[in-house]
Amino acid sequence: ILLIMVGKVKHIVFLVIPDATLLDITGPYEVFSQLLDYCTVNSKETGFIYRLHSVTIDKRKNVRTASGIIIRCEENIRSINYPIDTLIVPGIPNSQVGKYMLPRSVLRWIAIQSETVRRLCSVCTGSFFLAEAGILDNKKATTHWAKCIDLNKGYPHVRVENDPIFIKDNNIYTSAGISSGMDLALALVEEDLGKPLALKVARQMVLFLKRPGSQSQYSSVLAYQRTDYQPI
Repeated sequence: ILLIMVGKVKHIVFLVIPDATLLDITGPYEVFSQLLDYCTVNSKETGFIYRLHSVTIDKRKNVRTASGIIIRCEENIRSINYPIDTLIVPGIPNSQVGKYMLPRSVLRWIAIQSETVRRLCSVCTGSFFLAEAGILDNKKATTHWAKCIDLNKGYPHVRVENDPIFIKDNNIYTSAGISSGMDLALALVEEDLGKPLALKVARQMVLFLKRPGSQSQYSSVLAYQRTDYQPI
């Protein structure tokens, strides 16, 4: 997808891995797509062009996600011939954490990218892939609230924080539970284009630009949420 702006190109790559949590990919992708739509409709111009890419880890084009929905990707990590500005790595369902790991060659590729990309981001349990690749050593990071303890135990060199919706440590960004990938994507838009435009996208998607509270508070509140609706 091309965001019709002017100037320098920023390539945003969404890594599509088999059995990924669907919203980890499509949530952040939709934030940038909504930005595209808003800028097109309102003839908004900025100093650069976004190009969004869906990229798989091998030669297959169609990748089945954990929910069963298949994503058709445009290319694989070996065929990329452009500089990656932002790389976004999704997670897998909590039940698969500890059982599922990316091939070492893919982890090495991600580690190499961490040294050259402007931003490397993980969504939810995608932080485990970054940790396994050694990228999070001595860095602050977060993950899904239910897996923070596992991340801390499995990777003691990672400075795991339970509460943030997302964390930035230099050029490495990690986010919490599944929908927090959209919070992170809005933050990336805000970094690049400023708060007013990010707020426009958030309003379009009926999202908070910055959610109040922490992920631990949300996990507790969600467990006890009740609607005001009472059936007759």
